[in-house]
Amino acid sequence: MFYLWLRRVHLALTLVAGIFILSMCVSGLLLVYATDIQKIMWPNAWTVDTPVDVSEVETPVLAHEIESGSYSIDAVVERAQAQAQSRITLLNLQVEPDDIWQVGLANGKYANVNPYTGDVLKQYYYDDTFYGFLLSWHRRLLQSGHSATVSQNVLSTAATILCINLLVGLALWAKPKRRLKRMLYRPTNNAKSKIGQIHALLGVYTFIPLFLISLSGIAFFWVAPTKALVQAFTFGSVTLPQHPQAETVGVPNLAQILASSNSVFANGEPRRIYFAKKAGDPIKVRVQLPTENHPYSWVWLEPEDSRVIDSFNAEAQNLATKTWNFRYKFHVGQWWNGVIQCLWLLLMFVPIFWVVSGVWLALKRRRKPAR
Repeated sequence: MFYLWLRRVHLALTLVAGIFILSMCVSGLLLVYATDIQKIMWPNAWTVDTPVDVSEVETPVLAHEIESGSYSIDAVVERAQAQAQSRITLLNLQVEPDDIWQVGLANGKYANVNPYTGDVLKQYYYDDTFYGFLLSWHRRLLQSGHSATVSQNVLSTAATILCINLLVGLALWAKPKRRLKRMLYRPTNNAKSKIGQIHALLGVYTFIPLFLISLSGIAFFWVAPTKALVQAFTFGSVTLPQHPQAETVGVPNLAQILASSNSVFANGEPRRIYFAKKAGDPIKVRVQLPTENHPYSWVWLEPEDSRVIDSFNAEAQNLATKTWNFRYKFHVGQWWNGVIQCLWLLLMFVPIFWVVSGVWLALKRRRKPAR
């Protein structure tokens, strides 16, 4: 009786959240390599040619500066702002030599900038790109404003139901005897038995990664409960960076900003710069330290002279903080040299199979044999 009740709960949860689980998995598997697809499909907008000598730099001023050894990174920014006809408020610095700078503009748009010439290659609203569209679909069902918040809660609920269903499915597998024997596939001519075995075995073998992927996704929107869970399992407190206030205003100098950042973290790589939008806002630099797989560390600077206000060394934090910071890279699979990313892509097909096969198996059980 208990087994039958569990099976009904398992099916009911699938019927409630199935469509949203399918949505998250389809958009998620496309997102795994979305940035790479963008570069392949639209190389002129998302990649640049690395100049090997001065003759390949089209902008005369920049060519002269490179030739004289006094290349000014601020000249690139000024040229980009002039072409975009808007002030840059966010700068994502390149990681690879052929990467573009992705900048956020004061007018709400984004722009791709050639870091060697300052030329604007493309202007767009974030959600209008291939990656932006998929991310909007995956995180908020293409909604905006208040509807986006509702969608995020719906998707977080669906992800929670997936976690619960994983536990229920594991209980269904564990209840009958001969568990170890049932961890191997047994060939059969019965289609229902084949699908049922695969359905159960995938649940056993992928339980841990799929549970953690779902949980890390929930952590983006339901911060308090998931952070409390991390703290409980790591026996520590999560320390988040506290953004200070600036005392000055002024026109930022990118060369000074990078120099000040490097004075704090000499071995760090500045990855993202947030320029001050209003009085009291500091310049915020996100820095990736040698042992980090993402820029979790911060440097805050005065807008007037790029003087250091404060910094946050994520590398020196406790296990709870490092675990909490790791949730993004874990969720998208961008760790361990791309091997996990490929594995995550394959894993996204598993819940899709579960939803389809689970409903099919339920229909097969309800169908009465012909007399």
